[in-house]
Amino acid sequence: MSAIESLSLVTDAGAPATTKKDFTLVVFVKDSCGACRRFAPTLRAFADAESSRVDVVAVSCEASNSHACLGAHGSSFLRPAMDAEGSEARARRVDATNAALRGFSVSTLPRVVVVDRRRRETVTTWGYTVVSMNPRGAVDAWTRGSNGLVPEVIANGANRLNRALSACAYGGT
Repeated sequence: MSAIESLSLVTDAGAPATTKKDFTLVVFVKDSCGACRRFAPTLRAFADAESSRVDVVAVSCEASNSHACLGAHGSSFLRPAMDAEGSEARARRVDATNAALRGFSVSTLPRVVVVDRRRRETVTTWGYTVVSMNPRGAVDAWTRGSNGLVPEVIANGANRLNRALSACAYGGT
């Protein structure tokens, strides 16, 4: 969790912030990522429903620190502080962001990493799947120490994938 702790977090208004809730969702995004834009409403609904138990930190994978891909949905998420162009502080933020990317082995976007603040450990790096497919049971599963990828969620995902592939194979949509 040290990679996340090393980021100076702020609110959308620029006020200093820290994660205080039991779980922190660290969402890695990029403006040019279509999947990031499509995931934004799902993430917003989840964050609203679980606002008493979950902090959301949006980490841009771009030097500009832009979170435009989250649109209006991202306005209440915490984010790394944006410093003046060329400043030493900006270089530290970029270094801390890169350390977080490496630390969580981020290779695809959006990547949602769930961190248990109390135990100071990563619960899952599959948060995107869990939030998308098991939004009502995710935090309870994380509280029990599970990653939230329960067999029903995996089966449901496989069934959706099979239906989508079948539709493609037969020319359907």
